[in-house]
Amino acid sequence: MNSLIHHITDPEFPFVSTNFTMTINCDVKAGPSAVLTPKRESYSKTSFNLRDTSDIFTWKGVLKIVKKNWKVRLYKYYRSLNKRACVTALQKLIRSIQEEDLIVCGSGVCAQACSKDGGQFDDFYIIEDKRIIDVCIITSPTATASLSIGDCISEKVMQLV
Repeated sequence: MNSLIHHITDPEFPFVSTNFTMTINCDVKAGPSAVLTPKRESYSKTSFNLRDTSDIFTWKGVLKIVKKNWKVRLYKYYRSLNKRACVTALQKLIRSIQEEDLIVCGSGVCAQACSKDGGQFDDFYIIEDKRIIDVCIITSPTATASLSIGDCISEKVMQLV
C-alpha cells in the first residue's frame, strides 16, 4: 500500500468511517474511526475523566445526537473494542485482511463538534471573525494533509494583512 484508503462516509455519521492510512514511517494504520470516549484526550480503552464526561453529557447537542443514533454509535464502539468486528469492517476495503495481520497500537484523538440542536459540523469548518481565523474541524486523514486547504487558509490570512 502506498496511499490512503478511505471509504465514502455516510453523511449521517461523518466520523465513523473505516480507513487505512500510511504513516511517515511507512507503517499502515487501520481503524474503524472515531468513537465517543469519556475523556477529551483518551489514548487508551480505559481512559476516564469525570469532568470531561460531565462536560460531554451535559451539552444538549451531544444528548440529541446520542439519542438519535445510539444503535449505530454503540455498534461502532463495540467494533473499536472487538478485533473480529474491526477486521470484518476493514475487509470491506481490503478483502484479504485477516485478524493475524493486525496488531493493536495506540489510538488518536479526533474532536467532533456539534451544535446545541444536535447538528454535526462538516469535516472542514472555518470561522472567521475580524482578525482571527479558527480552523475548528479538519479530522479526515485526507483533509489534514491537504495542500488545497492550506492554500485556502493562507489566502484568508493574507486578506487580513
